[in-house]
Amino acid sequence: MANLKYIIAPKDLKVDEAVSKIVYENGNLKVLENIKYLPRAYIVHQAKIVKGNDSDILKAILENNFDPLRTVILEKEAKEASDKMEVPGESKDRVDFLKYSPNEVIVQAQLKSSGYLVLNDTNYPGWKVDIVNVDTEKKERREVLNANYLFRAVSLEKGNYVVRFNFRPFSFYLGCIISALTLVLVSISLFLIYRYKKYK
Repeated sequence: MANLKYIIAPKDLKVDEAVSKIVYENGNLKVLENIKYLPRAYIVHQAKIVKGNDSDILKAILENNFDPLRTVILEKEAKEASDKMEVPGESKDRVDFLKYSPNEVIVQAQLKSSGYLVLNDTNYPGWKVDIVNVDTEKKERREVLNANYLFRAVSLEKGNYVVRFNFRPFSFYLGCIISALTLVLVSISLFLIYRYKKYK
């Protein structure tokens, strides 16, 4: 499920050749290439809603017919999800990274029909997503969906988009408020000390 292409493992670990192959061995370690690794970001045109608990979601992921490159498993349906979502015969969708940093990810996405942009980065409370339709220049904030148990997704209609994931948890805003109040109190204290010394 993860976008890990290479894995360092103990030398005695058994290798499933259908999933990985050995590319390097040295001493007690070996490097495995994950043959079925997923791209960091991609488009899918099908969603399966699993509203149960974590074990229900994991069970759906482990089903033999689940293909993460075709379907995303969500805990709830997106408000903007299209009822007329079509699966193209030959996918001509495109995803390019414009920026990638710990607190901000900007992706350019081109969709031939409505679908979901899946970002294989861990979802965590505090992530926000804003989209800009390049064709209409319409800006909109959308909900970050919990995808495939751990990751992030956002619903998009047909078109060209710039999608900006931004990490701004409550603790960030609380820290800004505390810093601003501290600055104000320090400024007032310095002013009062200055006035006291000047007129003493």
